[in-house]
Amino acid sequence: MLRSLNDLERYKVSATDGEVGSTADFLFDDQQWVIRYLVVETAGLLGGPRVLIPPISFGKSNWLTRRFQVALTSDKIKNGPSIDADKPVSGVGWKGLASEHADDTTADVHLRSAEEVRGYHVQGTDEPIGHVEDYIIDDVTWAVRYLVIDTNNWWFGKRVLVAPQWATRVDWSERNVYVDKTREAIKNSPEWNGTDAINREYEGRLYEHLEQTVYWDDELRSQPATGDTMLLDETKHTRQQNANNDAPQRPSRLARLSDVHAEFTAADGRPDVRGWHVKTSDGHKIGTVEDLLVDVAAQRVLYLEVKVSKGALGTSDDRSHLFPIGMARLNDDSDEVYLSASREDIRAMPVYDHNIVNRTDERLLRNRFSPAGATGTRSATPEANEEYYTGDLFNHEHFYGTRWMGP
Repeated sequence: MLRSLNDLERYKVSATDGEVGSTADFLFDDQQWVIRYLVVETAGLLGGPRVLIPPISFGKSNWLTRRFQVALTSDKIKNGPSIDADKPVSGVGWKGLASEHADDTTADVHLRSAEEVRGYHVQGTDEPIGHVEDYIIDDVTWAVRYLVIDTNNWWFGKRVLVAPQWATRVDWSERNVYVDKTREAIKNSPEWNGTDAINREYEGRLYEHLEQTVYWDDELRSQPATGDTMLLDETKHTRQQNANNDAPQRPSRLARLSDVHAEFTAADGRPDVRGWHVKTSDGHKIGTVEDLLVDVAAQRVLYLEVKVSKGALGTSDDRSHLFPIGMARLNDDSDEVYLSASREDIRAMPVYDHNIVNRTDERLLRNRFSPAGATGTRSATPEANEEYYTGDLFNHEHFYGTRWMGP
């Protein structure tokens, strides 16, 4: 469902052992336009320390009582990465937030504060359109679907929707967003009163009027990625370097569910997601869940094996990739899996060749997707740290959500 980001401010945030504070801001990726962190003001008081929580850590959200339930303890939240309330985040990335958890290869320099970007001017191809007043986000994928533009300076009392993908560029220093549409085209778009729920029928009319390709279209129009072969070779080289530096590999504790189904007993109430469609954080269907990797001894699913179609990434053939289960979430109403990763993220991932997954493979995945300050340490291995599989990346409650009907 699409929701106003303004409406999500001051939501209460509850840990597994009690309330920890409320939302004060949101940090989004200015390239993918996806919410990466909630800024939570702890202690329940204005002026309290602010910490960062990625949506991947969420369990169930109660929209009626305005509360986010987080599958972390209050201590882990309060000891996580923090942010200086007096210094708005604008392109500083993880290194500026929690440098002890990041390095030059993983630091993300594209984080922006929603509060800081609110008020940016929006310029059409001919005349100014207005300024950013709010954001409309998808409450499953946390993708920013629309900027809500206040047009009071020329069209009193009206608000219009502009998808961030329609922007030709954003001048962050001048606080301007440039869109490839005339003011008249925006004015004549299907009317939205600023309060009605945004449904697919309305979105269809909006995209048709502005002659845009709908983001939910299953027919992906990706072009072959330049340098894709080089990227794969580089990934293989990195894996080989890490393997050479490791001690001899110990037997893996993981197995494909299809190979051990006779020994593995699925937990009651949890759906078998094999064969379900998989979508990215920006709403593109990329493939299906081909298999699950499980810890047989612990009777627990740890990874999704996703078969990504060649049309989704513009590659020469279909490929399989592994995703920690906490990076995904099941759709509440249909047999679909949403990943908190974009197609660009997936292009950069190593291909899974169905061989035994060793600790080097797992470390590569963890280092790629663990946000700064996430539960566990980036250098940990399954053998060295008993809590390796208890962090956000392996959060079952987040993954199953309302589809888990068991105890």
